[in-house]
Amino acid sequence: KFYRLEYDGVDVSVTHEHGDTVTRYGTPYGVLTMRESMSNDLKEAAGAGARVEFPFKSSADYDALQYLLDHGRVVDNLDEYGRFVDGIGDDGVALAFAGWLPAHELMLHYMGYERFYYELADHPARVEALIASLTARQERVLAIAAQCPARAIEVGGNYDEAMTPPPIFDALFAPSYRRARRFLNAHDKILVVHGDGEMRRLLTCLRDCDVQVVEAVTPQPMTSIDVAETRRLWQDRVAMWGG
Repeated sequence: KFYRLEYDGVDVSVTHEHGDTVTRYGTPYGVLTMRESMSNDLKEAAGAGARVEFPFKSSADYDALQYLLDHGRVVDNLDEYGRFVDGIGDDGVALAFAGWLPAHELMLHYMGYERFYYELADHPARVEALIASLTARQERVLAIAAQCPARAIEVGGNYDEAMTPPPIFDALFAPSYRRARRFLNAHDKILVVHGDGEMRRLLTCLRDCDVQVVEAVTPQPMTSIDVAETRRLWQDRVAMWGG
């Protein structure tokens, strides 16, 4: 990565318990615990375990999570990443990953989809405050991306139309993409999205929120996406990279 995340005023510990990786974030408002698990059969095939316990479990965790997000510090790792890009040379294109979209990160990493939607319905102002903190973090990441030697900057991806249908995408994801596009293009960078997933109903959303490239589109028979139909829909507004 071209950046890393550090914390001020948070006690972070990582332990391995019964084959699981357990991360604990100690804040003045309590400890948030996250657990990731992976079967032995999948350890060599997958890059990360399944999140079986999320840091946020109930409304009692709002203050602790808000503190955690507000005290994260984005630090550049440009020297090391520059050596990585230099090692690629003319053999390929470096694709720098700038993290998940703010609302999607809340779903994926901190709450889980089910809890997120309950909280969005029951405590919308608290959820919006968390998203605002993650948005500020992403802005700091993109500021470092502007200095990154890679020209292609990947922001988010892995969407599924059942989990984040078009109304959710348009309300919570599209504004982030439009901001990212304006900022990255102003610094001669290209906005890329990872397109792996069942997202046929999201293809129009991706086109209309100013994404420039979608890489790793997953076509039929794995999903319902038809490549020729997608190409006609996107025309010259979105480039398709691999699949």
